[in-house]
Amino acid sequence: GTLLDLRTPDSRPADAPAGEFSADRAYQNVTAIAARPHPAGSPANDQVRGHLEGVLRGLGLETEVQDTVAPEAGQLQRGNGNLSMSRVRNVIARLPGTDPTGKVVLVAHYDSVQSGPGGNDDAAGTSTILEVARALTTGPRPRNDIVFLLTDAEEACLCGASAFVSSHPLARDGGVALNLEARGSTGPVIMFETSRNNAKLIDVFGPAAPHPVGTSFAVEVYRLLPNDTDFTPFRDSYEGLSDEPRFVGLNSAYIDGGAIYHTPLDTPTAMDRASLQQHGDNALGMAREFGRLDLKSMRSGHDATYFPLPGGLVRYPGWLTRPLALAAVVGVLVLGGLALRQGRTRPAGRGFRPGAGPDRGGPARRPTVLVGGHHDPAGSCGTPRPVPADLVPAGGGGARRGGVARLVRAAPALGRADRAGGRRAGLAGVASACHSRSSRRAGPTWSPCPPWPACWPAWSRWPPGWTGCGRRWR
Repeated sequence: GTLLDLRTPDSRPADAPAGEFSADRAYQNVTAIAARPHPAGSPANDQVRGHLEGVLRGLGLETEVQDTVAPEAGQLQRGNGNLSMSRVRNVIARLPGTDPTGKVVLVAHYDSVQSGPGGNDDAAGTSTILEVARALTTGPRPRNDIVFLLTDAEEACLCGASAFVSSHPLARDGGVALNLEARGSTGPVIMFETSRNNAKLIDVFGPAAPHPVGTSFAVEVYRLLPNDTDFTPFRDSYEGLSDEPRFVGLNSAYIDGGAIYHTPLDTPTAMDRASLQQHGDNALGMAREFGRLDLKSMRSGHDATYFPLPGGLVRYPGWLTRPLALAAVVGVLVLGGLALRQGRTRPAGRGFRPGAGPDRGGPARRPTVLVGGHHDPAGSCGTPRPVPADLVPAGGGGARRGGVARLVRAAPALGRADRAGGRRAGLAGVASACHSRSSRRAGPTWSPCPPWPACWPAWSRWPPGWTGCGRRWR
């Protein structure tokens, strides 16, 4: 079910319909962006930026480069009291809306670390945005403005995103930010972070993303971690003394294959194009949906609880979590009580009853007969002792060798059912058995021997219902 939903989609070829996202088309930009390492400020980074400008201008989009100096964002240097700053050159393009109620900002960084070319981190996000921009320009214009933001110096200090949020005119009125990242080379794209009070965002994400993967649990865990991405400045952007950030939004990435992260192995050939396809399908679907909605209504007073199931995302308000958990506990207790009353289970501490089954009011299980000897204090198994007659299968009690008990399937009724179904009951396993002294008072009572090596073959195993020495049937 859910595991099938977590599979990535097949990548679409370069000749896919113009209005669809094609991983093969996007991959052509991946190879151009991640040909070599291109950290912020390097000549290689200048070449990448020139490629991005050419692609966006070629689509007929209003394109500019924001060239400025900006401070860091997030927690990179907060712990040691330092402050990082960097010159950044963000590439920004805009697809004007027909009747905008706000802006949808698609964000990815185009710089790489010094140690690797960034084939996945973040040529995947950058090429996804270029392909989404191409697909959107082939159809009707959206209602809201769509901004394509390719940031610089993310790896160094998140300074590119910080510069856009703090000083660019397109960020003044806020909007919805969708950040695209990669921290591996393959796997499903997981929506792992949201702005606070995300209920209405999740209401859009579930139906709009063709392959929605994400859980509210992951979001809560991520909020506790000292991790930051370009989404951080958007999440933390407040206007004056307002309690609400200017931007709301979602943060997505694929994370499997993390061994190549920030290494020379993060090359275009390491990328799983199915993950790139999922990134693009989800980004394009959300851009179109947020592009037609009234973005002023995206604020909410609470977080949603959500998780993936086959066919989509199950979601409900966070305040329902405790009542549903309580209802689940009550349901388990009720079902357990009914099972006890109907004899389908037994209280803790009761041993396995070999005769129990459908004919005796118990659950259907394969009973086991113990035939063997008792424990000798010297550490070896003693002479075989007889077992109750009603437990010995037809034809005798089985071989006794070295005090090791053989466990033999024994219920005639179940045996007939086995034969009727084409199955044959066989040897269940081997364990030692000892004869309890209580047999002198009230008849034979059998229990498993203590775990002395002479009594316990390494290949023996417990039959169903036996849990350890001292746990026995009566």
